[in-house]
Amino acid sequence: MKEFVTRAFALTFAARIHDWLREPKVIGMGTPYRTYHDVVSCHTSYYRTEGQLALCTHGESGETIVPVKVLIDQDWMMQPPKAFCSANFIRKEIDWHIQSDGSLCHVLVEQWNWEFNRWWEEGMEISQLMDRAASWSCQNIDSLITRHLHGHRLGLSVWPQKWSQWSHYQQGVIEFKKSLQKSRIAA
Repeated sequence: MKEFVTRAFALTFAARIHDWLREPKVIGMGTPYRTYHDVVSCHTSYYRTEGQLALCTHGESGETIVPVKVLIDQDWMMQPPKAFCSANFIRKEIDWHIQSDGSLCHVLVEQWNWEFNRWWEEGMEISQLMDRAASWSCQNIDSLITRHLHGHRLGLSVWPQKWSQWSHYQQGVIEFKKSLQKSRIAA
């Protein structure tokens, strides 16, 4: 059932993310690397939304607006959106949470899956689930881009330790799982 719902509502979820963006914006199919024709003929299809994101986290008030592209996998409940930002202050480095393909590492896949499983098991309605996931995604994307902006403004070359983050790769997964264990013990 969950797999069917995931595929059936992938475009609707893309539209929920699209709602967070400002004009000029577009929505459709494709990736930054493939044409629409290539996407239709390939095994994995993405819905794509592009637009302007007003930065509103970490003390920003929405005055700074950056271009973003967000790809939504048809298996969006298991795969978080891939986000890209072409602002000139984005540091293209893994230590600044930018993947080798240029995408923003704004959430751990394991954390994404854990949240969705929790929401699904709570019996959350699909509309509410999509709204929550779109909000969470866009706030995470905003947060990471804003950290880049602040790093640029302050002339930082190294990600400050005081900015909370998961470590890279498997170490981040271990940290996330430990945080779940700690929260279960505390409860």
